[in-house]
Amino acid sequence: MKSINKKAELEAKLKKLQSDLVNLEKSASFKKEQALVRGVEKLLAQHGKTKAELISFLSDGAAPSKKKSVVKKNGQRKQRKLKVYKNPKTGEVVETRGGNHRILKAWKAKYKMQSVEGWIIEEK
Repeated sequence: MKSINKKAELEAKLKKLQSDLVNLEKSASFKKEQALVRGVEKLLAQHGKTKAELISFLSDGAAPSKKKSVVKKNGQRKQRKLKVYKNPKTGEVVETRGGNHRILKAWKAKYKMQSVEGWIIEEK
């Protein structure tokens, strides 16, 4: 009996899904989307391009997302750029890959941070 009830239940679900599918195919929004897809596919065929090439082309012009730290295969982060700061008041030079340098922190405390960032003379 369970099998017969299960079959009847599945047939009812199938009829409902078929009805939903027919209604979707009749909808104006589906027809518009379908026409767009056909138009794009026709254009790609006309120019000898693939969907993957189109996606690649469109993604190259996209605005870059927020930067995330890049992790190498061995689990280490990508090495930061070396920044060379020169204090215009004392002539002292500091080379650092991060903002945690003792002298650089002292400069940022004594002078404004924006002015210290303007002291960068080289980035490698």
